[in-house]
Amino acid sequence: MIIPDFKSVRQLTMTLERTACFGECPVYKLKVDGKGNVTYVGELYVKVVGKKRAKISLDKVQELFDAFFKVDYFSLDDEYSAMVTDMPSAITSITMDGKFKQVADEGRSGPQELVDLEDKIDEITNSQKWTVPYDAVADAAAKRKSVEEYVKEILPDLKPQEQEILKKRVGLEDGLMHGLDALCKEFGVSRIDIRKIEEKAFGKIKERHKDFKF
Repeated sequence: MIIPDFKSVRQLTMTLERTACFGECPVYKLKVDGKGNVTYVGELYVKVVGKKRAKISLDKVQELFDAFFKVDYFSLDDEYSAMVTDMPSAITSITMDGKFKQVADEGRSGPQELVDLEDKIDEITNSQKWTVPYDAVADAAAKRKSVEEYVKEILPDLKPQEQEILKKRVGLEDGLMHGLDALCKEFGVSRIDIRKIEEKAFGKIKERHKDFKF
């Protein structure tokens, strides 16, 4: 893949937004432009609430620009949704030459390359100096692992198609949590049908593990 020099791109902007969760997840936004200007806006559960500005080198801008291309960002889905809905989302975007693309990743359920890109933006901008050290990665990973294990337990209680849909939804087959729209198209069902399968599965899990919270 040939990655262009970012200096040849007009109106370059790369962003990351981390959203709220059920707990105390840091909520903030980061924006990096083609001149290396970094804008941070902290909202909740962060060291610094409000706006801060910083500067990164042009080499770092190129490194971040390269990361978007390496993940083939424009070919990603617009949204990756998790079954557990109280986890934080990471919303990334890039604007270049008038072209805009945004990807919402709920609970780090997208491809690993996307998750790495999200973390790369934090790393290059050194956002930790403004945010509260909180291991949302470990928390989300542990919660997802629990869901996977519980789903495995109740799969035999479901119909064959329900099993296949739920396995793809949770990511049991390939590690990717497939989105609602993709599953609707693949199985010829509606979003409501899939939500009913999730509710049925969660109900069965709750019967066996009354202390488990979704």
